[in-house]
Amino acid sequence: MGSADSGLYFERDTSLFGRGAIQTLEPRLFYLYQQYRNQNNLPQFDVSDLSFTFDQLFRDNRFAGIDRIGDADQLTAAVTTRWLNADTGQERLRASVGQIFYFADRRVTSTGVLTADNRHQSSAYAGQIAAALTNKLSLRTTATWDPNDGEWDEIGALVQYRADNRHLFNIGYRRRDDIQPVLRQSDMSFYWSIFRQYALIGRFNYDLEEHRTIEALAGLEYSDCCWQLRVVGRKYLSTPGSTAVPDAQSDQGVFFQVVFKGLAGFGGRIDSMMQSGIPGYVAEEF
Repeated sequence: MGSADSGLYFERDTSLFGRGAIQTLEPRLFYLYQQYRNQNNLPQFDVSDLSFTFDQLFRDNRFAGIDRIGDADQLTAAVTTRWLNADTGQERLRASVGQIFYFADRRVTSTGVLTADNRHQSSAYAGQIAAALTNKLSLRTTATWDPNDGEWDEIGALVQYRADNRHLFNIGYRRRDDIQPVLRQSDMSFYWSIFRQYALIGRFNYDLEEHRTIEALAGLEYSDCCWQLRVVGRKYLSTPGSTAVPDAQSDQGVFFQVVFKGLAGFGGRIDSMMQSGIPGYVAEEF
């Protein structure tokens, strides 16, 4: 395996909404080579295809997990532009777009079956836009457009209100048309401190296509100078890939976490659930 990453950085003085700003232009080239190895006889425990996004343009493996290593002979071309506050350097707006150019067919697949997508000479265009609407309110959007079939594969948007690490609220929407059944999801999550020592925890991820709950999370946190207690109830689709299965069954459970600050604790799974389900949540360090 080998890779090479290169880029340039340009900037100029400009304005954004009547305020002084610095605009950057950042072209980037990333080459990846991974020799093909037949892996059909190897077991698959946790392998899955990653959703194609702008960040995946620069990954060294197109699969999640380590049970499959994707062969590659490809070049990514991408460009990012940013508008920064001229006084503070804070990023106010960022826009990125990129595409992968393939020099050989991709022979390793998660299913073991080659499709037309594995033989295309270029990937979909992947882009993202992030904007700081105010000091506390931000917007992030992602999209992929496939020139091979002239259709949008995926569109997503997330609006986040973040006053500080203990006052966080998100609402989002995601649509995917490149899989069957198609995916339409809404997502709302929050971590909100009340009455100084208490905080509410919640997430509601809903499948608009199948009219079912993907994940519902609700809990209460108590924290003082010496210890922290969390109680969280959760209902969720537990089977890998079950969001694409119309009749998938749900699991549910109640989770507890106790932390003695400065020492140790138990029930750390709640932290991982919050980090994966509440965008922007940062685990507190004691």
